[in-house]
Amino acid sequence: MKNKTLETIMNNQEVTLDEAMELIDVYEYATLHLTNASGRELSLEINRCDDQKGSYVFSQHYYSTENSYTVMKDEIVSHEIKYQEHDSRSRFDYIFITCHLKDDSKLDLIIFKHDSYVKKECDGEYEFLDTSEAEDLFAETTGEDSKWKYAIVTINDIRGFSSTYIFVNVSYDEDEMELVIKGKEGSAKINLEGETEIYFREDEYCREFLIRPNNLPFMRIELSFH
Repeated sequence: MKNKTLETIMNNQEVTLDEAMELIDVYEYATLHLTNASGRELSLEINRCDDQKGSYVFSQHYYSTENSYTVMKDEIVSHEIKYQEHDSRSRFDYIFITCHLKDDSKLDLIIFKHDSYVKKECDGEYEFLDTSEAEDLFAETTGEDSKWKYAIVTINDIRGFSSTYIFVNVSYDEDEMELVIKGKEGSAKINLEGETEIYFREDEYCREFLIRPNNLPFMRIELSFH
C-alpha cells in the first residue's frame, strides 16, 4: 500500500508530527515508551492515535478498558522522526517517533512496518458494516441456499502469527448473534455483540469479511467464502 507520508519519511524528507502520528492508525502494531527524568518508564502496546483538541491520545483500538496515554501537544518541545530498514535479525522495518517533553521526559513511539501489518480496512476496498447489515449478510452467506460453498478462515494475533483453516463449515446463530466455525482442527465461536467491528468486500468469485473482535485489540479474523 502506498502512503505519501511514509514515502516522504523513507526519502529522508520532513513531515509534520501530525502526519507521522497518523501512521500509527495504518499499521497493526506499535509500542509506546515514556521515560521521565528520574528514569521511570511507562510502556504500552498501541495501534491507535486520536488527534484530539490540543493532544494525542494513544490506545489500543477495539479494546474497552482505559489502557491509554495522553500527551498535550504544547508539552512537546521537539521531535525526531526516523525510518530504519530491517536487518538479518528482523523482518520488520521501523518508524521511530521521539518526542522530548517540557518536564524532560522522553516519549518514544515505534511503529512496526511490514506489508502484512497494514490494516486491511485502511486500503479502501472494505466497507464497514453495522450490526444489522452484518447479520443479514452472514445469514445470507452461510444459509442452505447460498451460492458460496466453502470458506477459508485466517486468524491473525498480536505477534503476527497467522493460522489458516481451509474448507471449514461456517454457520450463523441468529439467537446468540454468533458465527460458528467448525473444521478438522476444532471449532470456534465469534460473538458479534458489543463493539466488534466488521468490514466487507465482494466480487464475482469471493465474499470476504474482516472481523475485529471487541476486547482483542490486535486480533484480526478473515472469512473468505468461495
